[in-house]
Amino acid sequence: MSSDQVAPFGALVPDFELAFIVFSALMNAGCLIYGAILAKRMRSCLPLLVLPAGLVTVVVEATVAHLGHVWHPRVGQTELYNSYGTSIPVYLAFVYSFYFGIAYLAALHAASINVLTRRRLWTAAGFVAIGAFAMEIPVVQSGLWIYFGTQSLWFFKGSLPICWVLMNVSCVFFAATVLLMARSILVGWRQLCFLPMSPIAAYMGHIGSGFPFYLVANSSYASNPVAVQASGIMTAINSVLIISFCIHLLTREFEGCHVCGSAEPPSGGA
Repeated sequence: MSSDQVAPFGALVPDFELAFIVFSALMNAGCLIYGAILAKRMRSCLPLLVLPAGLVTVVVEATVAHLGHVWHPRVGQTELYNSYGTSIPVYLAFVYSFYFGIAYLAALHAASINVLTRRRLWTAAGFVAIGAFAMEIPVVQSGLWIYFGTQSLWFFKGSLPICWVLMNVSCVFFAATVLLMARSILVGWRQLCFLPMSPIAAYMGHIGSGFPFYLVANSSYASNPVAVQASGIMTAINSVLIISFCIHLLTREFEGCHVCGSAEPPSGGA
């Protein structure tokens, strides 16, 4: 096994970590402020739950990092939890909180003013992809977390592989779709159900799109470049299918609201 196939156990947490923590704090503060504004406008607690929901979604990281060969340097790390032999740092929980928080707030905002059209949703998917790729350029180049071993569709080593970009987009889109589709029943104390729903939906979106890559990357075919790239292409197709399915569901769900002039989806119960 070549050295690049082995997790970089001796990697140090880079100095860039502090700057990224500050960036995460600012992003979370912005989400909190807008969440409060949106909660008042919607007369709902859901916008205030998006940050806690994103925070608990960090439980997804160990699984996808283990299967997808992503390493969070241990030397100098403040550990949040360890699973599959993968150590997850504390700061990453706050990255998840704003990463998913922004998506959830954008979804709730768009639904509240009834602008969920196919064109806007596909444009949003494009912006999520560009944002995910751009955000990880300083992360990858500083070594804050490291992609190693078998990777697919990795054309620019200065950021994450394209395969990962698409998995991340389908993950976020699926989770946001679950929130909007369940919004009519998430009332009163039931709004707290969104906290466990977030990691469940994130798992479904990520593993659902990425399982071809995960299967090949952790199999005897991991050394076969044709199989690895083919798995990335299949993952890309899965991701587009999931995003397309989510967009179809959302536009169909809110189409009736647009016709009747309401910003609320049909009620699913009290």
